Amino acid sequence: MKRTPTKATNAPERPLRDYLKEVSDRTGIGAIPQGFHWHLAVDTSGSAPQDLFNAGEEPAVDHSQPWSLKARSSAIFVARKQVVS
Repeated sequence: MKRTPTKATNAPERPLRDYLKEVSDRTGIGAIPQGFHWHLAVDTSGSAPQDLFNAGEEPAVDHSQPWSLKARSSAIFVARKQVVS
């Protein structure tokens, strides 16, 4: 039986903060603590060297923008305490 891939493009784009809040609500993990910010640790849809980041060197993510992944890809976000300069 041949499977037809589904298109993720049919899903509405939402800001990353909305998606992460929904995941948090569904899993009971809880919201990101005040003073922390999401950073991208792994994005398997990216090309090297933009696919894996060393601990502490993960780029901050703009929470107000939608996050897109290619089919069969994954992203891992880590919460890091914001450093105020």
